[in-house]
Amino acid sequence: MLAPGLPSLGARIRHYRRQCGLTQRALERLCDLDHPCLTRIEADVRQPRVDVVARIAQALGLCPAQLLPCPHPPSPEHVLCRGTSV
Repeated sequence: MLAPGLPSLGARIRHYRRQCGLTQRALERLCDLDHPCLTRIEADVRQPRVDVVARIAQALGLCPAQLLPCPHPPSPEHVLCRGTSV
């Protein structure tokens, strides 16, 4: 269960998808997901596997950690993005 006030994984994906100007179908195609997989993920009806979260994050230009709700986000020196350390 998520702590109160933290957006869910689905809400975070929807937020970043919209920021990128992508439709659900467009993101599904980029991530090689079947329709309506993303609809279910964004509605928090389906919890995606780790590899699916990684593909979604990559398609959105994000690190997977940016999509995962975390009550105590890691400090920048502990986050690795795109194979580089901070």
